[in-house]
Amino acid sequence: MKNVLIVILCSMILTSYSIFSSCTGKNGENEKIEYNDSISAACNGKFIEARKLQNSQEYDKAIDKYKECLLYYSEDENICEKLLTIETRAMLQIMNSYQSEGKPEECIECLRGIADSSRFIRKYCMRDLYSILGYALSRTENMAEAEDMTAKALDMPLYKPNHERLFRDYAYAAAVFYSNPDRQEEVVELCKKALEEASLDENKSGAQWVTSLLGSIYKRTGRLSESIDLLEQSIETAKEQNDTLGEINAYNAMSDIYLYWNMPDYAFIYATMAIQKYEETKKDNPMVATTSYIRKGQAMEKLGLRDSAFYYFRSAEKICKNLPYNSGYVDIDLFAGAYMIENCHGDSLRQGVKRLQKVAKEATSTNRAKAYHQLALYYLKIKDNAKAEIMLDSMYKQIGKNEHPIYIGIDYEPILNYFINKKDIENVERYVKLFVGERKFNLEEDINMKMSKAIVKLQTEKKDKELLVTQMKLDNSNLAIRFYIVAIISVVIIFIIIYFYSKRIYRMRRQIAEEHLSALMANLEKSQLKNTNMEQQITELLSDKEKRKDIEAVTPSILRDKGEYKFRQRFEQLYPTFLPALRKSIPSISKREKLLCMLIILGQDNQQIANLLNIAQRSVHMLRHRLRQKMTLEDGESLENYIQKLTN
Repeated sequence: MKNVLIVILCSMILTSYSIFSSCTGKNGENEKIEYNDSISAACNGKFIEARKLQNSQEYDKAIDKYKECLLYYSEDENICEKLLTIETRAMLQIMNSYQSEGKPEECIECLRGIADSSRFIRKYCMRDLYSILGYALSRTENMAEAEDMTAKALDMPLYKPNHERLFRDYAYAAAVFYSNPDRQEEVVELCKKALEEASLDENKSGAQWVTSLLGSIYKRTGRLSESIDLLEQSIETAKEQNDTLGEINAYNAMSDIYLYWNMPDYAFIYATMAIQKYEETKKDNPMVATTSYIRKGQAMEKLGLRDSAFYYFRSAEKICKNLPYNSGYVDIDLFAGAYMIENCHGDSLRQGVKRLQKVAKEATSTNRAKAYHQLALYYLKIKDNAKAEIMLDSMYKQIGKNEHPIYIGIDYEPILNYFINKKDIENVERYVKLFVGERKFNLEEDINMKMSKAIVKLQTEKKDKELLVTQMKLDNSNLAIRFYIVAIISVVIIFIIIYFYSKRIYRMRRQIAEEHLSALMANLEKSQLKNTNMEQQITELLSDKEKRKDIEAVTPSILRDKGEYKFRQRFEQLYPTFLPALRKSIPSISKREKLLCMLIILGQDNQQIANLLNIAQRSVHMLRHRLRQKMTLEDGESLENYIQKLTN
């Protein structure tokens, strides 16, 4: 419906323009000449009006003016080239205006309708439109369509290519493919191509944004020093160009890097700088504001200031409700959900569980794994072990779904203790392996050395700037020279202290990890010893004829006469492999459904089962029906045969 209205509006404007132009001459040729003389100037005038409205935050009026720019048309090559620049910029600013309003879905609808309403765009600028539309789609949840649209744009010819438009295409493609783990090298190449085009163009706007993006990619691949260098360069470039938004994005990217390497002090500093700079601008940009508040909240959480962190997550929540879920709200749900299940009761506790469940359903792999972990701890806490194991299995799948495992910085001790107490050796070995891998990743000496060098470099650069200012004020006096020498010595001392402190911390962490691992392995050996003793006891028990008779004497009447616990105990002695096989076959089986299966093994019919479980016979039928569904049995397949096979 909105597309239809846009097309009608554009048609009305175009018709009005045609009527106006038809009154300016006596014949078609004169009309064309007079029209072409003014068309580029008129189009540019509309664009300037729209930019003023956009800068005044009158976004709806600005969008209408930009749409008017797209209605101008010419086949004259010189005029066409001027219109090409104006109209492609108008499309770009339409998207930026919608993004500033926090209306990504309306933006998509508008961009989809442009080709129908603009003859010029349809003939000369379809690659430009697809490139912008692909990026706009990536700001929603339609990532698959965004990637397809962007790939299609890159394969299309570009009419009269220039550095500005090529830069935009490569930069937007890098941003779209950024979240795809299989295209990281392609993103690096696209960023490099974009920066190369920017270096050849007079208009450098956006270059620092791509620099920040490339820095983030280097962060992911462990090229930490290169990443920090690029982001520092990005900050300086943004300051030189008075690009406030670019400066804020670079600060947020730096904060993200230090969060990634678990250095919340530095993350806090850069997040604070981003927020201060954003509040100075007094502009409404929900996505930038959301990122800044979330980064500061995450830093404060890691510093142990959870109540203060809650304030910043709440601030982000107020402004990001119209943004795509994975553009901010997912981090809020993850933090708030974990906070609620740890500190709340009743409805608030249930809301916390729901928020984590939403993250587990809609987020990216890393956040899904974190949500499953939090839910597993909650279910272990309330003794719902079946759900806890389901959550842990889901977490394990998310961690190992890519070529390189995801390390999410969790505490494995409760998980390992649970499986050790359960004597589940397979899962103990599985999570010990994850624990060791994550410890090795976090404590790798090369990473710590890179971090130390990066911090020293950052501090050294700041010292150099301070020294340069002081030296200029003292006019190269002896005092300035001495101060310079002292500063250099101080930096060297700081470097030495940080270097040896880093080495010491590394050794201490490695020692703690080894001690922790030794303790876990000792627990594992104790568990294996207990299993061996248990197996010996069972062997002795089965060799004793009197006890053997007692085990074989298990009857359904035990359930009624001595209770469920005694019945299960006798049953598991007689059929030790049945219940583990049943749980493995049907992970979601309930306690009542297990009892039903055990009574079926003992040859009880529906009436006898109803009497023993003290329920109506129709309830037995319902139990059998649900059990068949979980076993995915066809109509002709026997429930009894399926269950009997599990005793083998």
